[in-house]
Amino acid sequence: LHLTGTGTSTGVNFLSTGAGGGGGLVGILDNGNVGIGTTSPWSKLHVGNGTSVGNTITIQDQDITGYAPTIGFTSSWNNTGKYFAKVQALTDSGGAGMLTFHTKTNDNNPATDATERMRIKYDGNVGIGTTGPVAKLDVRGSVFAWGESTGFLTDAQDSARVGLIKYSGKEGGIWRTSAQDFEIGRVDSGVTALPGSPTTWTTDLYISGNGNVGIGT
Repeated sequence: LHLTGTGTSTGVNFLSTGAGGGGGLVGILDNGNVGIGTTSPWSKLHVGNGTSVGNTITIQDQDITGYAPTIGFTSSWNNTGKYFAKVQALTDSGGAGMLTFHTKTNDNNPATDATERMRIKYDGNVGIGTTGPVAKLDVRGSVFAWGESTGFLTDAQDSARVGLIKYSGKEGGIWRTSAQDFEIGRVDSGVTALPGSPTTWTTDLYISGNGNVGIGT
């Protein structure tokens, strides 16, 4: 290990002098920027890998209930160990991984920690306002889509067919692509939460591609 320092803007560099020879391991500039794998860090912490690929940062914590690897954000005057925002990596009893995202309304009470707002489960389901999302996006609360030609779409085989959309110059409504049929109906009583796995469907209202409307047919 070779330690050098010039007292200039280059700060202090820790260099490897082993078989690979001369590689920059850690660089600390006079402005406090720290580089790992680079001697020219752009920010307070800059992790580089030279010309190689596969740059990875590992955060590991003890396997103790109630603790998890955490990236936390706090104010300079808050020394309570609590964060106004943080990201945590959790595992369940079977070792499946998930990410949780936390914020709090203000930092005026530094003794309170941030509250979980969103979670990405091991199966890819995302929950906002819930820690147990049961669909690809599970939102417990209102969802607002702002702007013209925006809304909520349902599609089949990558082709958008029906959507709740607000088009420019039009009121918000249910719109469909040309010639696409549309129906409103019920599924069998064995399904207590949608989408479920229904085996029978009852159509209450049917609109054909040419605009004909059928009720009960």
